[in-house]
Amino acid sequence: MNKYNKNYQFGFTILELIVAVALAGILTAAALLNVSELRVTFNKSDAQNQVREQLRVAQFQSVAEGGRGVFVIAADGKSYLFGYDYLPYDTTNPIAPDVNSMKWKYNMPQYTKIASTEQIIFNSQGNVTDKDGILISPTLTFSETSTGSDVQYSIAKLSATGVLTFN
Repeated sequence: MNKYNKNYQFGFTILELIVAVALAGILTAAALLNVSELRVTFNKSDAQNQVREQLRVAQFQSVAEGGRGVFVIAADGKSYLFGYDYLPYDTTNPIAPDVNSMKWKYNMPQYTKIASTEQIIFNSQGNVTDKDGILISPTLTFSETSTGSDVQYSIAKLSATGVLTFN
């Protein structure tokens, strides 16, 4: 056999190209599905860590300020804010931070929500209380919304001393 046969052609058939492109498409689709699942998983973990840290900051700032700190979760659960209620204390329900006392506001990560069984108020000693100053331990519920409906994925208990523990 002659190595230099001019009739020998290099390349791929159209069938081989179609199979290669189809396989590449299938692998890309699988990778994209995994990426979106990973993003939702990361956002859920990020939401828990973010709320835990912001509750610690709110508790610390309430002690440092020597006043009543109010942690307010938005009605839709997609954000929360923190501010102070200075003397004379607000007696409405729910308690709202005084005008011009807002310290910060955060949005929950995409596809996550938060809810609480009770409003979170830190007294000047850093304890969690209700509007009357009675120690409470509210339950926080975390939900993910990537499917279009709210699906609860975690429950946490905020102790009266301000420690957040997840179940």
